[in-house]
Amino acid sequence: MSLDKEYPRLLLISDATWADDNNIGNTFTNLFRDWPKENIAMIYARPDLPKTEVCSNFFQISESRMIKTFLDKHVKTGFEINSDVVGNKSIIDDELKADEITGKNLYKFFLKYRWSIFLLARELLWKTGRWKTQDLERYVKTFSPDIVLSLACSSQYMNELQQYVIKIAEAKAVLYFVDDVYSLRRFSLSPLFWLNRMLSRRALSRTVRASDLIYTIVDEQKKEYDRMLNVNSKILTKGGNFEDKPPLYKEITLPLKFVYTGNIYAGRWESLVAIGRALDEINKTSIKGELFIYSKNELTPRMQKCEAEIKSVNFMGAISPKEVHTTQKDADVLVHVESFNLRDMSHAHFDGH
Repeated sequence: MSLDKEYPRLLLISDATWADDNNIGNTFTNLFRDWPKENIAMIYARPDLPKTEVCSNFFQISESRMIKTFLDKHVKTGFEINSDVVGNKSIIDDELKADEITGKNLYKFFLKYRWSIFLLARELLWKTGRWKTQDLERYVKTFSPDIVLSLACSSQYMNELQQYVIKIAEAKAVLYFVDDVYSLRRFSLSPLFWLNRMLSRRALSRTVRASDLIYTIVDEQKKEYDRMLNVNSKILTKGGNFEDKPPLYKEITLPLKFVYTGNIYAGRWESLVAIGRALDEINKTSIKGELFIYSKNELTPRMQKCEAEIKSVNFMGAISPKEVHTTQKDADVLVHVESFNLRDMSHAHFDGH
């Protein structure tokens, strides 16, 4: 069997950067780590630069550069990125890194003040069509994918981007649902939120119709989405080697090391704080356990205040994907948390299933 038949040319489309230390990047690395580099490429709409050895061919669309085009129509909204560009101290590299800082600040602002009016403003920015460039079309046609795999997104602009690429690529289209981005299982009193939700569902429905195959992550999601979208989806999950059984410890030494590795936003920090306060109560007479939190997310001032107040919580910052494995093996107790806030719980409906 030829390489191209065994490993077809695959073009991924996502709103998140492919970095091995974020959830989406980790998923892509797990699924495609054996794929030949020359047969895989990615289009994404986030200011961050990629950090992975699995793929080296990227096209980045930047919202901050889209905003700059209102002042200078010659500003490029999309850049092709490869390992040579990212690795060299070139003018393009400096420009990309400067744009990464600007874009990250803009993204943090949206993340902190996730108001519906800002989400609609973002959609209006993309509606100008300044992302639909000859550079993007040339990138897609030059790579000439056999399969376009899109990460299902709740935003209208990402669905329009995915539909556009599917059309010009003239390739088989696959849509992958890793989150609940379609159901009405949400809590908000904002009319703007529900307007945006209904418009995004309509856009996502068009992406579903443009796709030849739908993937979901768990059986419950498959049943629900098959019913809502009138499709017959398949389940695709990350893989792992489970041949070696984890060791069982009969003797326990104090203090116990509780370890959490992952996202601390979307209400998870509050759950971690609750564990920390409980440990503080238990540790009044002697230290019996400590919670170590490893995350690439930055602490807000409110989070920093909490960490300073709770003696049993230690925020360790970011570690590499390779370090995550050894850190988890070194733990006495691995911690998994979700939010108990109604709004956040609705977003994480399929998590942990």
